[in-house]
Amino acid sequence: MSDIFDVFTRGPLAALRAAELSETLVNDAQFTPKIYPSWDNEAAQVTLTATSARDELVQIAGAVTGAPRWLTLNFDLGSTTLQVGDVLCLLVEGSMDQTTDVALFLRSATSWGTEDTPWLEPLRLNTENRVTAAFHTLAPFDAICGNEGYHTLAFDLPAADFSLHLRAMRLFCIPASRGLASVPYTLSSEA
Repeated sequence: MSDIFDVFTRGPLAALRAAELSETLVNDAQFTPKIYPSWDNEAAQVTLTATSARDELVQIAGAVTGAPRWLTLNFDLGSTTLQVGDVLCLLVEGSMDQTTDVALFLRSATSWGTEDTPWLEPLRLNTENRVTAAFHTLAPFDAICGNEGYHTLAFDLPAADFSLHLRAMRLFCIPASRGLASVPYTLSSEA
């Protein structure tokens, strides 16, 4: 498995940290390489503003009117093959204006279509800056396993006004061969 996670940290995350942002974001348009928001502009009006300061990734202020079916912050990771038992790990230093469990999912485009793999654990962000983690062990029923695919990590943002502050982020994968599953395997997990 190529380490797309390390390449992502050294490339797009490093570029985001170096960027001097003070702009209104555009739906489905990258504001730094491989990082972009996406929202439902039919059911809601969304305005996202990105700013940055020294030694942080980004601050995003969201103003939402209506009820969007989706509002995500997307990180294009690249192509690789993931296996059953691989553990995806996300570490974030950051905060939100209110305590929020941010749902995560991995969108994977393969030769046979696009599949979303929701993480079992959300990313819990509090009003105080802190380091938090989320893990997801790929299971046999995750359709992306064993297939080469282009992967995008998505943060499911609140469908109401919010303020997100990301100071640092690291995404990595612990291969199944290391035997460090984030959830215990049971007979039913194999069915």
